[in-house]
Amino acid sequence: MKKKILICSAISLILALILCICINVKKNSLYDQMAASRWSEEGMVAQISVMYPVSDTDKTEDLYFTDLSHQIQKKLDESAYSDLAGNKDKSGISFPYSVSITGKVSINSDSAGIELTAYGVEKDFFIFHPMNLLYGSYLYDDDVMDDGVILDEDSAWRLFGSSDIAGQTVMIGNVPHIVKGVVKKDEGKFASAAGLNEPICFLSLNSLKTYGRIYGSYDYEMIIPDPVDGSAITLLREVLGERADDLVIVENSYRYNRDRMVDINHDKGIRSMSTKGVVFPYYENIARAWEDIFALGYFLIWIIVTINLVIFAIFIIKLLRSEAYKAFKKRIRHNLIYMIKNIQRRSQNEKKE
Repeated sequence: MKKKILICSAISLILALILCICINVKKNSLYDQMAASRWSEEGMVAQISVMYPVSDTDKTEDLYFTDLSHQIQKKLDESAYSDLAGNKDKSGISFPYSVSITGKVSINSDSAGIELTAYGVEKDFFIFHPMNLLYGSYLYDDDVMDDGVILDEDSAWRLFGSSDIAGQTVMIGNVPHIVKGVVKKDEGKFASAAGLNEPICFLSLNSLKTYGRIYGSYDYEMIIPDPVDGSAITLLREVLGERADDLVIVENSYRYNRDRMVDINHDKGIRSMSTKGVVFPYYENIARAWEDIFALGYFLIWIIVTINLVIFAIFIIKLLRSEAYKAFKKRIRHNLIYMIKNIQRRSQNEKKE
């Protein structure tokens, strides 16, 4: 019986180790959450997302996020770790950031027209979300015109009957736009449920606001210095002030660590509730789904480890109470006493000599 218990214990520990390895491999493959590690190998920066209520969509001014970025930069300049920030760009900002929002837009080619989910993006969106690029290039902040669009493979085939269409022209709101590139969407159950089961495109935020229909929430993402865990999000909250309580703020860099998983398991049920009126973009929905999976995985690991610790403790207690151990302890004590007496005897003989 004891042998079977020990075998089961060993197998469960091996399974826990395999599960832990699988979790780490998977979380490192979620590229939308790994922008900080791609940006800095030293690991002293944090990727943070700030998502705004849908009610803020119409009343948010065009320069709001530019002003917010400058406020964060000013706070960084005043901090003790301003030297950790990168070189400032022409606008005076030393850290990458992006602004995006979800909506709908109609796109027409010479032979077809479709309405599809559109993501209006600004600044460094594809630093944070480098989707698999099949042809062409991403949209860049230094593009002279706002007339670029990126299609996914599905929408490219529907419009042109091919995916190799970089450089082709489409009409959005009767205005010509250039297909800068074609990307391959993530696949799987979570991706489909998150909104990637339909054709999508990426275009400038200005084009989406002008020629499309917005229905999502603003997502403001940044990578800022974080020399002490949590210092980056503390700095951000200081800049946002009381407004921070109305927003969904996610520290992506640490969202899958063990402490975070403990919080998720502790807040089961409550975690699924939302009173802030935020519509999450597809990548945040996918990330939250994996949070639930990882939290369950860590919970199983903790159970396995706890059970094995209990088994080990019971084994030790039984061992200490066994007759064999008592005999062994008695033999050890007898040998120690004999050795001590022998040493004392030798010492006395040496003194006599």
